[in-house]
Amino acid sequence: MQQVSYNNHDIRKTTVVPVIASFDSEGHIKPLYVRIDGLSCRVLSYWIKSTFINFVAFNCMVQIGELAKPVTLTYFIDETIWTMPITAN
Repeated sequence: MQQVSYNNHDIRKTTVVPVIASFDSEGHIKPLYVRIDGLSCRVLSYWIKSTFINFVAFNCMVQIGELAKPVTLTYFIDETIWTMPITAN
């Protein structure tokens, strides 16, 4: 069995997503855009849900077409990946 991740997060419940983010010299992270189902979605607002030694979780409001929807994005610092929960359609 191939190891997918070196962290202890459960990847079966999340999907990796491309995110454009701003990183400043003090270590602050600001998500700007996320690609969801092939659509580039602007992050309208966010707040930090939780911060741990190896990841930061963001509650975001993103613009998908004409709608604003809540999305949780998690940034894994050691792996430099962004994930979001898999939702049932």
